[in-house]
Amino acid sequence: PADQLARYGGEEFVAVLPETCIEGARVVAETMIKAVQDVKLVHGFSSAADVVTISAGVQTMVPSNDTSPRMLTEPFWLPLLAGPAPLSLLTAPAR
Repeated sequence: PADQLARYGGEEFVAVLPETCIEGARVVAETMIKAVQDVKLVHGFSSAADVVTISAGVQTMVPSNDTSPRMLTEPFWLPLLAGPAPLSLLTAPAR
């Protein structure tokens, strides 16, 4: 019930999955990727692909009193998505 999916940019979405381990978040991300692939929605204006595709990054962290929610969406993990794999995993270091 606490899981949330929200749009926070032009083409960016974030799924917040409290109390979910990285393995569970990976399963959710892979399910989302496959669901979009299975729809085969035509994307006539893309030079990257003929159909809509998504990439997903999975990040975990244990918050503390000085943790900002922005830490989960900051661009420090975005380069991981530039690779050929549609899914990247990152566990934030313990503070």
